[in-house]
Amino acid sequence: MTHAQVAELAADAKHPDLVVVLAYTGLRWGEATALRIKHVDTVRRRVRVEENAVEVGSQVIIGTPKTHEKRIVP
Repeated sequence: MTHAQVAELAADAKHPDLVVVLAYTGLRWGEATALRIKHVDTVRRRVRVEENAVEVGSQVIIGTPKTHEKRIVP
């Protein structure tokens, strides 16, 4: 997507900030939904991907990322 397309999609979204984060970091949905404040470094502008959230039936299960490896994403 181009920057203009991301901006247009975000403008029409219920949660525009989430759209921007997903578009520019490449996080998977489960990784983004498992993020906690402790995973966000606003000074270095990085997020630590340490967990993944998956809905199983009516429960949300928190586990490791898809690759089972933690990583830092700009």
